[in-house]
Amino acid sequence: MKKWATTKHASLRQAGRAISDAAVDAAMTFGRCFWAGGGCLAFHIGRRVVRRRSALAQFADIAVIISLDGTLVTVEHCSKPPRHWRPA
Repeated sequence: MKKWATTKHASLRQAGRAISDAAVDAAMTFGRCFWAGGGCLAFHIGRRVVRRRSALAQFADIAVIISLDGTLVTVEHCSKPPRHWRPA
């Protein structure tokens, strides 16, 4: 498991939303990639990913947003990617 450089905001959100480092790592490894705007990439583990890899079911509906330099910006629970996210 790789430890990502994180912002203070991301650390607070990750702790407050009870999202583990394993979930962040799984999202960045197996999640679908989107352009989230503001020069950031988003990785989302949704139903489509869980259907292909049932071992990721515990990490369903997790989204991770990183900047282009690789810094973790924030993490969140979301059932589907927002409409403004574009496939990368």
